[in-house]
Amino acid sequence: MPTPTPEPTVTPEPTPTPQPTVSPEPSAAPESAAASEPTATPELTPIPEPSPTPAPPPTTILTVDTVYNNKSNASIWLTGSGFAVDDLLITHTVTGGNDYNAMIRLADSNKIMWIYDISLKSGMKSTGSAMYMNIKLDKKYAGPAFTLVHKKADGTYEYFCANADEAGNVKFGPLHELSPFMLVQGSLNGNLSGNPKTGDISMPLH
Repeated sequence: MPTPTPEPTVTPEPTPTPQPTVSPEPSAAPESAAASEPTATPELTPIPEPSPTPAPPPTTILTVDTVYNNKSNASIWLTGSGFAVDDLLITHTVTGGNDYNAMIRLADSNKIMWIYDISLKSGMKSTGSAMYMNIKLDKKYAGPAFTLVHKKADGTYEYFCANADEAGNVKFGPLHELSPFMLVQGSLNGNLSGNPKTGDISMPLH
């Protein structure tokens, strides 16, 4: 009998050595945006400076060129410029006192028409420019000369002479302030260089 062929011995495969388990590294916590990027400093918005308050427009003062002692029936009025539109010429009759006595002496023997302390209702003594005094008399006084005596603020006197026009009106000036005045018929001073023509602006006497 044939000898049976022995079956080949099967060498068992070696058991694989188990690999050590590697623990996964812990995931790094994500850095916060604040930590990862620097916080930008917000730009400061400039505060606009307040606009300056505009200056109010200058007050317009209405003025006129003539002021009367009575608008409806004036007997004395001033002409010039710079009078307040609602002003009024005030004439206060002087009947005594130092000014009255001094002016009476200046009149000598001439006829005194009146002595007035003349002012403006506003209290303004001057407009800063020349003023002219216009006086309404009567037609019977047309032609003759009249003298206006003015006591100035410094105590001195000035004289103006003019002839009344054919309507009996007479104009004196230039005046630069208001105070006591005396109107006298005739000329108080013989030092005139010439006689003013009828209706002309008066000539000051010196």
